[in-house]
Formats: sequence, structure tokens, C-alpha cells
Amino acid sequence: MDNKKLFTNVKVDIGKDGIADIQGEIPTEIMQEYRKRSLDARRKDIEVPGFRKGHASDEEILKRVGEEEILEDAANRALNKAYPAIVDEHKLDVMSAPQVTITKLALGNPLGFTLRVGITPEVKLPNYKKVAKDTIKLESVEKTEATDEEVKNVINDIIRMHAQSTDVKTKQEDGTGLVDTEGKPLSTTKENEELPELTDTLVQKLGSFKNVEDFRIKIQDTIKQDKIIAMQRKRRDALAKALIAATKLTIHDIVLDNEMNILKERFMSELKQNNTTLEKYLKRTNQTEEVFMRAQRDHIERQFKLKLVLTAIGKKEDITLDPKEVEQNVQMLRARHPDAEIEALTDYVRSLLTNEHVMQFLENQNEKHAETI
Repeated sequence: MDNKKLFTNVKVDIGKDGIADIQGEIPTEIMQEYRKRSLDARRKDIEVPGFRKGHASDEEILKRVGEEEILEDAANRALNKAYPAIVDEHKLDVMSAPQVTITKLALGNPLGFTLRVGITPEVKLPNYKKVAKDTIKLESVEKTEATDEEVKNVINDIIRMHAQSTDVKTKQEDGTGLVDTEGKPLSTTKENEELPELTDTLVQKLGSFKNVEDFRIKIQDTIKQDKIIAMQRKRRDALAKALIAATKLTIHDIVLDNEMNILKERFMSELKQNNTTLEKYLKRTNQTEEVFMRAQRDHIERQFKLKLVLTAIGKKEDITLDPKEVEQNVQMLRARHPDAEIEALTDYVRSLLTNEHVMQFLENQNEKHAETI
């Protein structure tokens, strides 16, 4: 079958709205081969008096399941093989699963079909360098240095948690600890209880700290880094919104509907694993299903648009990825997800790294602008 044409009379109509309509046929000869595969698949499970299991005749199988079911299965098998070949031959950059319509299905005839699939739409980029400069220029300058009050609060929280942990451990050891209704130890350390004195001995118990001063310095550095990360996230969120708003780009409903179906199926599965329901989740989060699903759909649309915009900028600016960086990140992900397909992991990593490098490029525009002033 590898040397035979899987499809014929294929016509592809690409619309401006990000949709490709495909029509074509699967030749009779190919359909006959897939019909045989469908019969063989049923044959494995059907037991017929007078035949060993797995050796029933075609006639006996058809008596039990019917020709229509066999032909429908053969059509699905044939299209599953033909569809990626059509996409590859016509160089379609698809964004959704196809909507399939069978237009002709009869024994001894070609299979007629139409497919409608979402494809990557045209991205009309704005003056993204100016958008980046203007957005970052409007950003309010926030201090990243840790204040004495912030350092004090963090240190007190750490000491309090350490005291509570020590308190529970001590009471577990001497057998006098209180427990809750589930039998878990209760700490008797109060929020307003006087905390232990901050000493070199204490901080050395908390981690790899030389002394109190070293502990304070590292707390200050951590707070500063947290502020820098928060500022970067805030800046990039603003930049993403500005880029999406300035770009002429439409994601077709077929793409969003497809992604929403995947999300809802995954979400319902997670709820089931956590022994809860959608109704309980919505009640706990004080939302209606309509509001919740609309928020998810809007988020998916923004993510699609941002990815397309950043990818387009990356291509225009010829931003390339270091193969070693890609491979290193793929291997790190693979260690955590050993069952994931390597191709899917690679695509995911390349997408994340492209987004990161393009964002860095856009953020640097403000620095270049400042240098020319």
C-alpha cells in the first residue's frame, strides 16, 4: 500500500479566515484493502460455531456486525492514514483536528469526503518595536530592594514555621501532643507567641547559613529576586496585551472549539481524580459554568494569538535557537515525563524558547531606544 496513492481528486480551498476546506476521494482499491483490515480486526474477537476463534469467514462476520459498520471503520482507517499525507503534500500548517464529512460510502466504490480544518491564519504584524518601546516606557518603576520590614516579616515567618515544626516533633516524641479529628498533630505555637532569638546556632539549623548576617543577606537577595521576577511578569503581560491588540489576527472558532473540547475533557478527568464534580467546583469558586468556560476560551484565544505573534516576529527578525539549548531542555523534560513523545516535547521546548528569546529581543528595544536619546 505504501507505493499506492492513498487519495485522489483532492482540492484544497484556503480561506482568509484561517480555514482550509478539503475535498477528495480514497480510491476503490485502497478502500478494499482497509475493508479487509476492518474484517480481520473483527475476526480476532468473534467466536462462530464451526470455526476456531479468529478464523471466522467474512460472511459470518458480516452477519454479526453488518456491512455498514465495516465500511465506516474502513473509512476511518483510510482517512486517518490519508489526512496527514494530504496535509504534508499541500504544506498545510494545521491548528485543529479536522471536521470530517463522508459524502460517498458504498461497497466497490471510492470513498468521497470533505474535511474542514483550522490552519495558521495570516498574521499582520504592527510596528512591534514601537509597541514594545511605548509599552515599556509607560511601565511604572518599582523598587526591587528589600525593605527592613519585608526582611523582618520573612525571617519571622521562617522562625515561626521552624518553631511549629519543632513543637510538633517534640510532642510526637514524648507522646503528649494534641491531634485533630484526623489524628494529625496540632501545634501549640501561637501567631503572637514570642519567637526564639535569632542566633547563629538557630540559622545554621535552618539551612546552609554561616551566621545571622549571612542569613539576612540571603533573605534580602531572595526578596529582591522575587520582586524582579514579578516585575518582569507584569511587564511581559502588558507587552503581550499590547502586541495582541495591535496585531490584525483572527483565530477561527473551529480552532477554539477544538481546544475547548480538549481542555474540558482534561479538566473533567482531573475533577474525577480529585473525587469532585464540576458543579461542586463552580460552587466553591463562586462561578457559573458559562462564566468559567468563557474565561477559559478567552485565555486559549490570547495564548494562541500571542504564540502566533511571537513566532512571526521571531521569523522576521531571524531569531534562531541554539540546538544544544533545545536538546538540554528536552532531556530535562523527558526525565520528568518519560512516557511523552520526543517530538511533542521538542515542539513544546522550541515554542517556549522562541517566546522567551523574542520577549528578550522586544524588552531590549527600550534599552536601545534609551541609548539613542
